[in-house]
Amino acid sequence: MQIDNLSEQLDDKLSRLDQQLANLREARQQVDDAAAQSVIDDDIATLLDTRARLLKSRSLAWKVHQLRQQTDPNSRDTRYRSLGLALMVFSGFALAGLIAAYFWLL
Repeated sequence: MQIDNLSEQLDDKLSRLDQQLANLREARQQVDDAAAQSVIDDDIATLLDTRARLLKSRSLAWKVHQLRQQTDPNSRDTRYRSLGLALMVFSGFALAGLIAAYFWLL
């Protein structure tokens, strides 16, 4: 799964969770029963804990993605391959220039 898709899914879950939290807080203000308020408080605490875990998961996913990009041997090899190819092309032009200069001076 791509990091952008994962992040988008976590953001969607966070927005739904925030909406649930807002609904529960509103419901708590409307309820007069102490037992019902206690249940709603427990639900709010659970949702806040879930929200914190989702935020931590998203942060951890991005850190893993960044570490994978930094240490991925394929991307590192690709950079070295590109650099090597550029140096070979430059050397080829330099060699062609030296040969042309040699024959021009004769």
